[in-house]
Amino acid sequence: MLTHARARLATLMAASGAERSCRNSLPLWREVLAATGACLPSAWPQLLPLLRGARDAAAAAGDEFAREEFAREHARVSGVLCLACDDLAGF
Repeated sequence: MLTHARARLATLMAASGAERSCRNSLPLWREVLAATGACLPSAWPQLLPLLRGARDAAAAAGDEFAREEFAREHARVSGVLCLACDDLAGF
């Protein structure tokens, strides 16, 4: 439940697109991804929305290093899942 609450808080903080809020949400995104990654396989569809949210928050915060980190991981997971397949196209 704590991980879900952190994800919701990070989403709300980043929703405004304000640089400061997005910067403050990055530690929450990292904690959510670490906790979720410990419970799921390394390439799992539920990781994609979290990685996308973290990537967008890092971009809005102006943290290019974090944005690249999240974008690389998103691309890796997407590549493993083969999102061109019809059954995963919605993620």
